[in-house]
Amino acid sequence: MKNINLSELLAIDRTILANERTILAYIRTSLSLIVAGISFLKLFSENSLKILGAIFIVVGIVTIFFGIRRYLKYHKELNEIRKRGEI
Repeated sequence: MKNINLSELLAIDRTILANERTILAYIRTSLSLIVAGISFLKLFSENSLKILGAIFIVVGIVTIFFGIRRYLKYHKELNEIRKRGEI
């Protein structure tokens, strides 16, 4: 088993922080889409714009689930790599 040197360990830490920033970006994007969708539903009476609002809400919900799934996958992998490097 290869020992991980300090620069590799710091690179893993930076990647963990980048992964956390990425999940926050997914959350921000999904909340923006959901708020835009609710705004379209409340402010407009045309059916085409209400459909667009509903699509925004659905895309926002899918985005948050995709982001959480992606975050958990990489979080687990990075923690396994980090644990292998520490003795």
